[in-house]
Parts: sequence; structure tokens; C-alpha cells
Amino acid sequence: MTHIIKGANIPVPAGLLRVAVCRRNVPGTPSVDASALLLDAVGRVRGDADLVFFNQPSHPSGAVRHAGNGEGGGQLAEWLELDLPRIEPAVQRVLIAGSCDGGVFGAVPGLAVQALAGDGAVVAHYEVTDASSETAFVLGEFYRRNGEWKFRAVGQGYASGLAGLATDFGIAVAGTGTAGPVPTAPLPTAPLPTAPPPTGHVPAAPIPTGPLPTATPASKAAGTQAPPVTLVWDTAPAAPDPFSSLTPDFQPFVRSGRGNDVLTVDVPIPPGPVIVEVWKDGTGWLAAHTLTRRNKDDELLVNTTVTDFRGRVLTMHQGDRPLRLRIQTDHAWTVAVRPLSVIRRLGTGLQGFGPEVLGYTGPAADLLVEYAGKEGLGDGDGNLTLWIIETESEDLSDRDLLLNKIGRRRETVALPDGPLLMLFHADGPWQLTARPLPSFD
Repeated sequence: MTHIIKGANIPVPAGLLRVAVCRRNVPGTPSVDASALLLDAVGRVRGDADLVFFNQPSHPSGAVRHAGNGEGGGQLAEWLELDLPRIEPAVQRVLIAGSCDGGVFGAVPGLAVQALAGDGAVVAHYEVTDASSETAFVLGEFYRRNGEWKFRAVGQGYASGLAGLATDFGIAVAGTGTAGPVPTAPLPTAPLPTAPPPTGHVPAAPIPTGPLPTATPASKAAGTQAPPVTLVWDTAPAAPDPFSSLTPDFQPFVRSGRGNDVLTVDVPIPPGPVIVEVWKDGTGWLAAHTLTRRNKDDELLVNTTVTDFRGRVLTMHQGDRPLRLRIQTDHAWTVAVRPLSVIRRLGTGLQGFGPEVLGYTGPAADLLVEYAGKEGLGDGDGNLTLWIIETESEDLSDRDLLLNKIGRRRETVALPDGPLLMLFHADGPWQLTARPLPSFD
């Protein structure tokens, strides 16, 4: 079954794939630009070349290309090409993202992503059904597991647009308040050669039933060239950041393994809150604890049976000794310890899957929390909890519990004004929407 739901994954052949970001051709609806981000083991781009889009249409390795757009059968599609065997070993994930021009993704009909093998056979298909006010979207990701490639349906939206999405993965776009030196090498501007569509037929809606016409070159329109986007890398924001100031940045610690293990974080970490990110392959149980000075279990960070789990949690590092972690599982895993500056920011809305650490700097609001159930399958079980930490508090270990439920939920809670750290735990997909308080004269 190549059609998968949000949060699910499917193996894909390790060859040349063509990936279509699709929508129905309805006049007056927003257009969508497709892009690919090549990420390392800690989930960050390594430089400006790791972003592939219509105005930078080819990665230097030649393994990822933007192949233009096409139209047919009442559908529009932007094409990306991934030559999986040529992707460098340092690249662990390739994100397929979209940005919305002239509207929000809730107004984009039939939004979907589909991967096709070289013979035109569909190997993965995911249709987005829950888009709303987002202006950027991570549709899916191709990732390595045990020497093989898989595709995961992510469905993570950003109301903060492409800049908000880019910031999550180590990119800052000039003009968004980020200062720093501009790369000396200009971005490529020459369009790619005209690329033909897949040789086979693609299935029925939301993808065209016949092959798309010849793709438009990556310059987006005949005879025109979009202005270059200037990217600024790894620079500090112009205004003080209320979260990164809680714990200074440090070099991330990343380890992978299989089965039970004990880890000592051997990079210097300043005292304060830090993020622990955990991946697990396949089904089965995984638990992660911090360890006390006496080498006993201390804080339970992760306790999950979610398939192909990935999540972020917060722990308070005391700084008087190295941080130590105990991993319990029969499966392959990856653990990363990262600074607080990498947290996702909640603006007016945000989507995700599994546990997450969020930052909120807005005014007091009513927070709508929507939870789809365990592993996104609509099961009646699965925990849903939400704590907040006021960053101006003298004791950052003091947490206020806003929500503690089991099973599918759609509830509104009162959110105080920021800056706040939000510790969100769920066993499946969720969506948060911050609604402004009514004003009274």
C-alpha cells in the first residue's frame, strides 16, 4: 500500500526517484513552491548548498534537483529528483517542503506529495487533509535506516512561513531580522534543462491520471528569472532571544546504537535547560533516563512504543558533572543533546507529531489543542500532556501543568503571556492554535 497517513512510513527503492508536490488546478487558489533540504545527523543543513529550490535548482553533488513544474489532468505539480545512491553519507534526511504564495495551505485544494520510481511506479503517496493557516509545510522526508531508505509522511505546518521553517533547520533568510555576512558565492541562477515527466501514468486524483506535460524549467516562467534569495547562515538574531539566553549554545552531541546502552555526553554543556532528541527504528519499546551521581535512574525522559519514534524533551543539566543517559530498547536508536536555541516557536499555529519542546513569546491567548490519538490512527488511548515554564522564573524546574488527558482531544486552555517554554507530549499528531483574547473597551 503506497498511500500512507500522517506519521506513517514506507520503504522506497534506493534508486532515482521523482517527487511531485501536487495540488488541484483551481483558479484563484494559492500557488505552491517545492523545495528540498538536505540534513545531517543532527537535523541541520551544512550550508547554503543544502537547500534546493527553483532559484537554486541543483545540489553540488548532483543527487538532488528541482526539475520544474507541470500541468495535466486538472492538476499542477512541482517536481524534484532524488538520486538516492549519490546522496552523501553525511546526509541522513532529505525533507520535502512547500511554501505558499498568496495565501495559506488551507486554501490549497488537493495538496499531496508523491514519489515515483524510474519506471513511473508510485512508491509513496501522502495527501494532506488538515492544513489550515500555514504558509509553509514539511510534507515528508526521505531518511536512512539500516542501510535502506524510507519515506515518512510528516505533515508539519508553519504559520510563520518559509522563514520559520528554514530557521528550524539552520537557515536564516535575509530580510527577516537576521544579520550576518552574505555568502561570497552567488546562488546558481541558470535554469535546468527541460526535464520530461515520468514515463508511466500516475494514479487518479489528487494526482493527474496521465503523464504531465514537459516540465517548465526551474526559472518558474518562460523568459523570467526570479531574483536570488540571499541566505545568511549560523548567525545570531538581531534582537536578544529569550530562550537561547537561558543556556548558551554548544556543540550538539549525537550518538547512534542498537540495544541497551549508557551514554556520557562528552561535549562541554553549560548548566541550564537542554534538549534531548531521540529516534527509534521500527516497533517496540524504548525508554531513556538521566542518571544520578550514584549511577541510578533519575528523570524519565522517554517511554514509548510508537513506531519509528522521534521526539524532543527537556532536561535540566546541573553542570556539576557530565550529563549521563541510559537507553533501554532492542532496536536501533539515535540520541542528540542540543542547545535550547533549536526549539520550535509557536506563533499563531503549529503542527507536529510526538513530544516537542516549544517556545512562545506572544501575549496571553486561548490555546486550542487538537490531538488525533496514538500514532495518528485515531486510537482511544495515548497520552496528551502540556506543561509550561515561565522563563523569567527563578526556578526553571518549576512547571505548570495545563493539560493531562488520554485519547483524542480538542480542547482550549488558557495560555499566559510569554516568554514561555512549552513542554508538549503526545503519542501521535497534534495541532496548536493560539487565539488572541477578546478586547473590551
